[in-house]
Amino acid sequence: MNDFLKSLPDSPLLPADTLADLMTARISEEQKAALFAGGEGLVINEPNRKTMVTLLTRKAGSGPDLNVKTEEAKAMVTRLSAYLDEYMADQPEAHVWIIFACLFSAFIAGEPLHPQEMARWEKDEATGTCRCGFREDVPGSTCRWCVCVYDEDLRRRLTENTP
Repeated sequence: MNDFLKSLPDSPLLPADTLADLMTARISEEQKAALFAGGEGLVINEPNRKTMVTLLTRKAGSGPDLNVKTEEAKAMVTRLSAYLDEYMADQPEAHVWIIFACLFSAFIAGEPLHPQEMARWEKDEATGTCRCGFREDVPGSTCRWCVCVYDEDLRRRLTENTP
């Protein structure tokens, strides 16, 4: 991921479309074909594959006119790289998909970082707010980049139903 970090500009703000383009440029034609065909041959889970397909099929300028704080994007890549190097050292080929899916979700799509079935967050359809009972804003956590807000009642409901 060091080469991707070096490709990020030094400017304080990075247009979301530019971030998407920088990620897309790192995906080979063979990898794109595999992503569209179900991910065969790639080390990627289904939620991240779907996120990558969304990244690859989005139209520039079709989303909100967003600017990403470049330092925040770099911090996320650095943090996730360190985490994955420690906890998924046996699957380095999966790292790029996880990192790109998180960058896209947090900074472009405005979606939670974890798939719903993993973190069991809930979305209030009236307000669009995503609530999570497992959010932890502690050093080393990626939660600081997630759109979800912490919800104690949701945490209580989820943990009460856990054996």
